Amino acid sequence: MTFKHFLMIIGFSILVSNIDAKEMTMSEQIFSSYLSQAAIPNMSKGLPRTTPQEALHVQQEYLRLRNPLDPIAGFDLELTTIDAYEKLNLPRGGVLLDALFQAEALQTPAQLSLHNSNPFFQQSLETKFGFYLKRSLNHQLTHPQELQALVEYVTPVVEMTHFYYVSAPSTVDLIAGNGGYRAWIVGNKIPIEQLDLNGIDVVLRYNNSPLYSGKGSDSMGDQWQALMTLINRAIELGWTLEPNQVLVTGQIGKNLAPQPGLYRVEFGALGNIELNISN
Repeated sequence: MTFKHFLMIIGFSILVSNIDAKEMTMSEQIFSSYLSQAAIPNMSKGLPRTTPQEALHVQQEYLRLRNPLDPIAGFDLELTTIDAYEKLNLPRGGVLLDALFQAEALQTPAQLSLHNSNPFFQQSLETKFGFYLKRSLNHQLTHPQELQALVEYVTPVVEMTHFYYVSAPSTVDLIAGNGGYRAWIVGNKIPIEQLDLNGIDVVLRYNNSPLYSGKGSDSMGDQWQALMTLINRAIELGWTLEPNQVLVTGQIGKNLAPQPGLYRVEFGALGNIELNISN
């Protein structure tokens, strides 16, 4: 973080400390919570009739407040199983597209801690693929062949998300709050050529015992389709995608509640990610 950014944080913190929460917009309240690492406010409590589209608008305002201080390092497509959108009554097209921030990025092997705190706090562990483009992109794509020519690298990704909200979050809370806080771990960048992404086996081991296995095709049935959905949604929301940003497609295998211990995720030709979780 630069000295300029530090001064901006101090300035905003002083500003919001003198403003009643009722006079702040929801995006400003969420941003203020991020600055103090406090629980994210539940939009659904103060505004119970909020729609997913309205929550999405709040999320985008929050991201643009945070981005100058903690640059967006990528985007993460959530809810990519076949029936996820129907279960939550969401329109298709990647409504739950979360930003990944630079300060939350880690390298393997990583050290992480569990947190037990009130208000509402839960954590989840997910395995995914991430992609890097060859050049900047600011227009939507229509054909998978067009996409494949733009991708340079693929990388394994493990995310631990912290659902740190004032109370149990609804769908609109997850959207508005960018899915909570998270730590995300990336492996080595692997050239994309001649890789069968959908056929890659992913195995997660906990203290050397296998917990689950999955395939690349778990994400929307096709990694390329998931990546194109992510790209088109991000650009629709007004973002330009850069080569140094990682584009993370959906969950492979199961969603786990992490426990203290040693995790090793084997991504076949993409290599491994290791993390040690402590209390």
